[in-house]
Amino acid sequence: MNKYNNKALSIQEQIERLKKNGLIIDDENQANKTLSIISYFRLASYWRPMEEKDQGHQFKPNSHFNNALSLYYFDKELRALIFSAIQSIEIALRTKVIHSFSIMYGPFWFMDDTLVKSLKQQLENIASLRKELDRSKEDFIQEHYRKYDFPDMPPSWKTLEVASFGVLSKLYSNFKDKNVKKDIAKSFGVPQHEYLESWMRSIAVLRNCCAHHARVWNRRFSMIPQLPKSMSNDWITNLNLDTHKIYAQLCCIIYWQNSIYENNDFINKFKQLLQKYPNIDVTAMGFPKDWEMEPLGKHKKKNIPRTTVHQRLFWGLFLFVLVRYFSLAMKRSVSTMKRTCVPFPMMPAPSLASTLNMSLRPSTAVRSPVAFISEPNADGFM
Repeated sequence: MNKYNNKALSIQEQIERLKKNGLIIDDENQANKTLSIISYFRLASYWRPMEEKDQGHQFKPNSHFNNALSLYYFDKELRALIFSAIQSIEIALRTKVIHSFSIMYGPFWFMDDTLVKSLKQQLENIASLRKELDRSKEDFIQEHYRKYDFPDMPPSWKTLEVASFGVLSKLYSNFKDKNVKKDIAKSFGVPQHEYLESWMRSIAVLRNCCAHHARVWNRRFSMIPQLPKSMSNDWITNLNLDTHKIYAQLCCIIYWQNSIYENNDFINKFKQLLQKYPNIDVTAMGFPKDWEMEPLGKHKKKNIPRTTVHQRLFWGLFLFVLVRYFSLAMKRSVSTMKRTCVPFPMMPAPSLASTLNMSLRPSTAVRSPVAFISEPNADGFM
């Protein structure tokens, strides 16, 4: 039995150890502040590429603490960029899975054991969904349970909104109906559902790394995506890649993102990130030398054609003039009507005395309009 006996080191002792192993620290005050907010072993993943192989923890010549820190911040910004793209992908995939399966098999398809390939996997998926529902504080989940008690889970459009990306990918993979799965895959420009399943599994792992602030830039991932030789949209031509590195997953993310939002700026932001950190070795991320020449790498945000902008300005001005013209025409029409209309003469109301006098003298009383109309004239006509 090997017992761990190493004691905890103060931040100054950590700095002294790094210097002893050959790491150049230009500003010890900065290093002290950095190690007080970013742990030694979190940063160790970023200075490890500078260590000599099989030499314990001795650093190569000209290894700088600032280089490791720059790599750390690059990885931090890369995770944020990736996580934002995965969020869009996850929401779009969730929406299509819920809609397509529910239209075909009803609102509780995910609970139907006859629709799955593996009953064991189905039981695990249901158990995971129940845990998600039990701890969910979403209003629409709690409101559902106040109103309904059967079935014991809400319909798919409620339940799967609180499911994790990992569970969503497992539900999709375990579903029997290949036609529905293929339709979903093709809606993202992916030729077969098997490819999409591998993308979902690998991106779920990457997503968890991003969510838990784990290093991603040079990580070797155990879950890898399958890369088709040809796709319906812009894709890569060089498939001789180390698919355990992040480049392969980035290709899938970019392609998937392009199928959802054609004018997204993921590639531009990634290139800007590389310009901000010029010392980053992209080959350690699995990037081939000619990656920028790939059709997928050349995808750019489309600008609105100038003619379209001119057309919008023209029609906007035209509608403004048209509305203004009709508004003035209506005002002139109303003004003309007020000047030409003759007011109806108001007859003075009879006094009480005159009314009594007329009632006492029937021969001179005014005949009612009804009586006048109903009596025949000299020719015998009404």
